[in-house]
Amino acid sequence: MARLAQIACAATVILTASAIPLRADPINILSGSVFIPTAPDIGDLSIVGTQGFSVTGRVAGGGLAGTQGLFAQCVVPECTPGTRIEFDVGLSGASGSLGGAMTIAGDHYAISDSVNALADVFLLFDGSIIAPAAGAAQATVAAPFSLTGRALAATPLGAIAHNDELFGGGVGTVTLVPFPAAAGFPPSWMVQSVRFDFAQPTPEPSTLLLLGTCAVAVVRRRTSA
Repeated sequence: MARLAQIACAATVILTASAIPLRADPINILSGSVFIPTAPDIGDLSIVGTQGFSVTGRVAGGGLAGTQGLFAQCVVPECTPGTRIEFDVGLSGASGSLGGAMTIAGDHYAISDSVNALADVFLLFDGSIIAPAAGAAQATVAAPFSLTGRALAATPLGAIAHNDELFGGGVGTVTLVPFPAAAGFPPSWMVQSVRFDFAQPTPEPSTLLLLGTCAVAVVRRRTSA
């Protein structure tokens, strides 16, 4: 029984510490950020995940000239204090909102809206904030977000090289400015920018407990030896 417990502990440590999951597993975004300003300004992104995944590049601004979720939601005087403002931001090379380079497991691809592009990445940010009270010249509100998406790539001959799901999460920070005064409308907010900062997932409490138990067992065994 003691031998089985030692094997179980070793297996748990190996699986938890492994930085490269099986190819069948989704890609988890571990770090990086995505910054989206109001159009016509250009933002940037730099994210890193498992399976040797990374994307770096530029992001088209949201707002009057764009359709990025929360920018579009607050493009008219609708984001009054107390309103729930949904992130609802979708980015991809195909839509023209992303441009840059993607790497998966050592393979490198260009991301663009070109019909000849061999790869694309789709990012969908979900979450929401509550618009604060009016009166300030600028307000900053932060809330958790979750990411789902997909990374696609093909060989020059048209065969599928990568088709991986993307998952991640972290904190989204929205900067708001007052909407210009308009007759007949109450005070409201406009979105000036949003930044998504990714954080590495925290291990489940049960996994932490098992790892702690394993560590104690190892220490006791060495002490008794």
